[in-house]
Amino acid sequence: MKALLSIALLVAVTACSNIKGTLPSYVVYFDTDKYSLDSEARSTLSKVAEQIKAGSFGGGAPWKHDNCHTKVSLACESRGASLTVIGHTDTQGNEAYNQLLSQNRAETVSEALVKNGVEKSIIKASGRGESSPAVATGDNKKEAKNRRVEIFIY
Repeated sequence: MKALLSIALLVAVTACSNIKGTLPSYVVYFDTDKYSLDSEARSTLSKVAEQIKAGSFGGGAPWKHDNCHTKVSLACESRGASLTVIGHTDTQGNEAYNQLLSQNRAETVSEALVKNGVEKSIIKASGRGESSPAVATGDNKKEAKNRRVEIFIY
């Protein structure tokens, strides 16, 4: 029985942790070649932090993720909040530089969340450079919607 419960919990965590194909909970945008936060981004991150500290997200239900099926949602909710913070760039500049820029953007957002009271241990930050554009463009093109950090809360 204990083994079955462990397997069910593993399946639940895997189901909740799969962000591929899901929409981000929040998106913060950046100016070209920058990873500093503007006032709108700071305001958004303050709201994110308040929701996390309050222990509810979306409709007042504690940590229920859209990808959690009914049978596994209890396991998803009981493990508390986790954040995945993913930085992106447009295709302006070279790939190596954009990878570093996207990582810096993700780290800037993570640091702002921590400064707003979010526990650092629940945040996983990474950069994807120009590899996952929101808007497809050719090489060396500026696109504001691609200069972003996506925040997934699950």
